[in-house]
Amino acid sequence: MWETAHQDEFGVPPRAITDRTVEVARESDYDRLIAHYMQPHIPYIADAIEEDRSLTDVEAGGWKLLESDDVTRDEVWELYEETLRFVLDDVEVLLENIDAENVVITADHGNAFGEYSIYGHPEGMILPTIKKVPWISSTATDEETFSPSGMHAESQREKTNIEDHLRDLGYV
Repeated sequence: MWETAHQDEFGVPPRAITDRTVEVARESDYDRLIAHYMQPHIPYIADAIEEDRSLTDVEAGGWKLLESDDVTRDEVWELYEETLRFVLDDVEVLLENIDAENVVITADHGNAFGEYSIYGHPEGMILPTIKKVPWISSTATDEETFSPSGMHAESQREKTNIEDHLRDLGYV
């Protein structure tokens, strides 16, 4: 998805992950399927995508601006929460459009927002706000309320064909 759905300003939006995961789930027989959403990681994209505009400096910088005292904690926290809600809306779409007896919703890390003067998620940091992540167990049933566009998979196939072609010509 990083190669086929990444947008310079927004990273990989949740809908791209949902789209491709639903497509794979419906086309494939799998034992395990992992969908890794980037949000609510910075940039905080929810409002900008919903309003079809570029990111503000605060949305792009998030806790990095908080660390330099350029914004308040409340400003950044609100953007973080909006982006979390934004991605959870897509997780809901996903759970209504795949079949799975066991689903786990979790995160690879938390974020610090100034606790002990720590911001973000520095590697190796044992701060509870970074180490403690949600673990929610659920199920999923494909109610077919969403139709994936398939554009991300097609983009990957096209990219592979172009790369193969360039390699054949000696450019790669």
